[in-house]
Amino acid sequence: MKTLRVCPDNRCHVKQGSLACGNASQPRKPLGSRMMIYARLVALRESQSATGEELSALLPSVLDKAFKGEL
Repeated sequence: MKTLRVCPDNRCHVKQGSLACGNASQPRKPLGSRMMIYARLVALRESQSATGEELSALLPSVLDKAFKGEL
């Protein structure tokens, strides 16, 4: 059974015993396309963070109502 290990640059995986990166044969995307993907990723992470904060703020209220039998 072959295992995967991460390349030193953390960008691809290498099969044990292999010298080439697993995605080295794939063509690279244009810089503009990669920047758009990165910008969307950053926006998604910010949205997830904000949603998590809102849910954390609501949790005490929901638990209080649940224990009082109001749900």
